[in-house]
Amino acid sequence: MVLKLCCDASLWRHKMQKPLTVYCGASSIYAKKQQLAVDVCHLGGVQPVLKCIQGKDKDTRRNGCAVLSVLAATALGLEQMRSCSAIPPVIACVRDNDVRTRRDAVSSLAALCENESDHNLVIQAGGLKAISIGLDSKDVETQKWSLRCIKLLAFNSQVHKAVKDGSLGIIESISRCALDSNDPELVIVAKDVQAAISMSA
Repeated sequence: MVLKLCCDASLWRHKMQKPLTVYCGASSIYAKKQQLAVDVCHLGGVQPVLKCIQGKDKDTRRNGCAVLSVLAATALGLEQMRSCSAIPPVIACVRDNDVRTRRDAVSSLAALCENESDHNLVIQAGGLKAISIGLDSKDVETQKWSLRCIKLLAFNSQVHKAVKDGSLGIIESISRCALDSNDPELVIVAKDVQAAISMSA
C-alpha cells in the first residue's frame, strides 16, 4: 500500500513537473495539483512516505522523495513533516547517490528551512554537510535548491561560523557556481547567496 502510494504519486508528480506556465489554464492545473497534495496529507500520507524514503530500495526512496517534494510545497504538508520528525530522513536522502532522490530531497529541505525555528534541527541532523554535497552535485537544480538552503540558513550564527571557517568547502562551492557555471540562473542565485552571507557577517 505504501509503495503503491509512492509510485502512483511519483508518476503524477513527474508528469506535472514541467513548467506549467507555458500552458493555457496553468493556474487551474496548479490549483488541482496543490489540492491533490493537501488531500494526500489529510489521508495521512506523509508518514508512510517518510517510511518509503528510509527504505533500502533505491526506487522506493526515489519515489518517496518525489512525492515528499510535492507535499512540502503545501503548508499542511510541511506541518505534518515537522510533526513526523522528517528532517533527519530528508537530510539522509540529500546525501543519496541517486540524482533524482537527492534533488527532490534537497527541495523538501529548502521548504523546511523556510521556518527559522527548524534551523537548529537542520544543523544538528547534519544538514550543512548534506547541503555541501548538494552544492557539489553536477545537477543544476540540486545546486539551486542547495543554494536556497544556504541563503535561508545564512543568518544562523552556527551556520555562519561553519560557512566562514571553510571546513565544509561551502564558500568555495558557491564561488564555483557563481564563476564556472554555464547556467545563468544558477550564477544569479549563487551571487545572491554570496551577498546574503556577506550581509550576515
